Amino acid sequence: MKDNKIKLMIILAFALQIFIIIQVIWLDSDVERLKKQLLSHHTQLENQSVEIKNDIRQIKQEIAKASSIIRDAYTESGEIDIKTLQFPLTFCVIPKEYTENTKVFIYVNGEEIELKNEQGTFKKTINADAREYYDVKKVSIENNGLFQNDDLKYANLSYNIKLDQIFPQINVIFGYSSESERFSNEEKTTIRYSGDIDVYLNVDVETNNYKIKKIACIITNDGEIAKTIPLRKINEDFFTEYINQSFEVDTNKNLEFKLVAELEEGYVYESVFERFKATLDNKHPEPEYKDFYIIKDKDGKIIYDSKE
Repeated sequence: MKDNKIKLMIILAFALQIFIIIQVIWLDSDVERLKKQLLSHHTQLENQSVEIKNDIRQIKQEIAKASSIIRDAYTESGEIDIKTLQFPLTFCVIPKEYTENTKVFIYVNGEEIELKNEQGTFKKTINADAREYYDVKKVSIENNGLFQNDDLKYANLSYNIKLDQIFPQINVIFGYSSESERFSNEEKTTIRYSGDIDVYLNVDVETNNYKIKKIACIITNDGEIAKTIPLRKINEDFFTEYINQSFEVDTNKNLEFKLVAELEEGYVYESVFERFKATLDNKHPEPEYKDFYIIKDKDGKIIYDSKE
């Protein structure tokens, strides 16, 4: 009889454990389901918040547009002279109301410019420079001596051109094998490079008439020119050359590979595409890939820097 009671208690204890385990599983399931519901509600609230912000922004724009004294304002640009980087830039303003006596002024980089009425659209064309940024923050309209100003909250008259969209895109592929070994005095490292330097020009002939005069790879050792390697022209958009050179590089100094492309129009494109640092703890130095370039004008002035 006593044994039966013990067996019954064991069975009941086992059953209770199973029941508790099932409850815990159900509880975990409920918690997970609750987490998903909360996450879903949070996502919905975030989406609603974004929609509300967009609606508020749109309402503000509509209010600014309704209270504005102009119906529209925009710019029109002509073809760029690739030798001078000059191009015609036209500022256009359409007032909501005007008479034959209406005068319209804009302020470009702080300078007042009067626009001329051409069938309800007031225009002014200037000789612009692709290297400059034209900042327009205000339009002023005069009617019979009464001036009204618009701060262009919903329209944009400012204008600038990214020079990297004008000049040819130059891509460098540096295929090589390299070996290095340390001298016994541990002051210099000899690094030998062999392989092809391939340069591809991505030029849209319909919009870019630039021609490459010559391209060279300039190798500098601690800032000093160690070797200049002219590249051979294979066709209009491909230049190449094989390199097999050894260089002695001081410890912790850089060996740098720079591409220099001279355009017939006088501009110079410079790009550091590989840089190696000679260190005592690395017998096979890995290159640092440098994805930036500068463009200089005929006077050597930097007119574009991809890092800025």
